[in-house]
Amino acid sequence: MPYQTAASILTLGATARRRAFVALLAVAPVLPGIVQAEPGSQSQARDYQIAPGNLDQVLNRFASAAGILLSVDASMTAGKHSQGLQGRYEVAQGLHQLLAGTGLQATQSGASWGLQPVAQGAALELGPTRIGATQVDENAWGAVPGIVAKRSATGSKTDSALVEIPQTINVIGAKEISARGAQSVTEALLYTPGMTGGGFSDRVKIFDEPTSRGFSPTPLYLDGLHLPYGGGSTGGPCRSSPIPWSASKCSRARPRCSTGRTSRAGSSTWSASGPPRPPCIS
Repeated sequence: MPYQTAASILTLGATARRRAFVALLAVAPVLPGIVQAEPGSQSQARDYQIAPGNLDQVLNRFASAAGILLSVDASMTAGKHSQGLQGRYEVAQGLHQLLAGTGLQATQSGASWGLQPVAQGAALELGPTRIGATQVDENAWGAVPGIVAKRSATGSKTDSALVEIPQTINVIGAKEISARGAQSVTEALLYTPGMTGGGFSDRVKIFDEPTSRGFSPTPLYLDGLHLPYGGGSTGGPCRSSPIPWSASKCSRARPRCSTGRTSRAGSSTWSASGPPRPPCIS
């Protein structure tokens, strides 16, 4: 009858223990990985391309793509529609988008998700709202950002605030000209105090001869250059559309310091539309 010595038994026992220990080492890393995979997937954003459809079908496709366990009561999703999901979302964000307008909300319990009706009268939780805006810095030679201008170079030849210039200056921006539908320089100036139109040139619509404080014609300047007289009853320049021009600055004073000898009517300076001028730095 064969028999085994104590040494051989101890050797076999040690070998079995080593094999069992190696087997546990091979299996042990797998189990924690399975448990910890779910929390990591909850917070990771993924790209989804889920077409609109019935709510239960859309939720099923989302749960499969996200790798989550989602428990749904068929009676809660029956007859409801979802707009689908396109873009990159986390699990909670994706469920919020899919359930928008359905009266349902997602709830999380551990690694699983479920649905429940939104409580009546509960506070409405809105999603994040992103508002973008661009600040426009006004300068005396550029376009007027809006209707009311605050800066001008008329009368001082420097970029100055209107409240700091010791004379009356009226600024008409491109938006105001477009809103009023002005077809000529004279029409654009009609709402300026002290400026009037009418007369021969207004009837034939060939020349611009606005009258300021009873003096006609009012000298017109474009980007600092005096517009030549083209004719008319009093020698005004040829009529042109004010649409391509960015703004008009009307000064009813006699700005001899900036334009030299001029009429008692003052002046009307226009600025052509174009790229903004860089500021002068000395």
